Amino acid sequence: MILSSWHHAVLVQTDRWAFNTLEDALAHAKMRNSQAIRVVLDPMIEDVADVGQLEASYQEHVRCLNVIRANGLYASLALKLSALGMNFDEGLCRERLIALADEGLKRSIQLEIDMEGKKWVDFTIDSVIAVADEGYRATLAVQAYLDRTPKDIAKLVKEGVTVRLVKGAYLGDTNDFDEIQRRMISISDGLLGKKRFCIGTHDPVIIERLQSKAQSKKYLEFGFLMGLSDTTKYRLSTGEWNVVEYVPYGSDSSAYVKRREIYLKRLKELGKDPAP
Repeated sequence: MILSSWHHAVLVQTDRWAFNTLEDALAHAKMRNSQAIRVVLDPMIEDVADVGQLEASYQEHVRCLNVIRANGLYASLALKLSALGMNFDEGLCRERLIALADEGLKRSIQLEIDMEGKKWVDFTIDSVIAVADEGYRATLAVQAYLDRTPKDIAKLVKEGVTVRLVKGAYLGDTNDFDEIQRRMISISDGLLGKKRFCIGTHDPVIIERLQSKAQSKKYLEFGFLMGLSDTTKYRLSTGEWNVVEYVPYGSDSSAYVKRREIYLKRLKELGKDPAP
């Protein structure tokens, strides 16, 4: 929930990780845009089980596109392919994804596809490449905890898909913090100065390293979750770095919040802190 004064843009966020409604998320997005921070709005729908749920999900994503357009937000739309029926009809899922990409293009809004569990990596990559082949721009999250990720990134970049490199929030090939950190640094080093990409991380070591190594701010975007690293987001944006915040909303945030809590618990066990 969010309390707001529209005249003075004074916002008080009382739910750390997600908002209940698109209207609440919109107010927060406007505030972030006023700080030169781009947002990614996510209806936070996943694992739809039938065609009826799929169509309701599709319409909610279109509604979000309409709100972004109507309010002139500096924003894109995030989605999970399980929100478009990936779990029960892969063909229909891909069809609806391309249709949604077309709706985004009509409004000059790009789609950002989240990666889900390990078994869906091939289908998700192939689907996003199919979107690119149709002439639509898209961003795909790739997970550093998977051994295959460097090869996947090379393939995606060749096909014109923008990469958002993240640690990974499901089960991967490694859960070793230092190894994942090493992978994120290695992959980022390979992308710097070549193609625009987003690094989704709250690791202060990685953030500071990229700031020092990047020869141009043009091709690098720092991605953050809502609820973490607010001081760092603002510091980077005022330093004219590209910054984006992931802003989810929806009536059921339980699965999403659980993944965030697991992440923070793991950091605490390791004696580490996210960027402030």
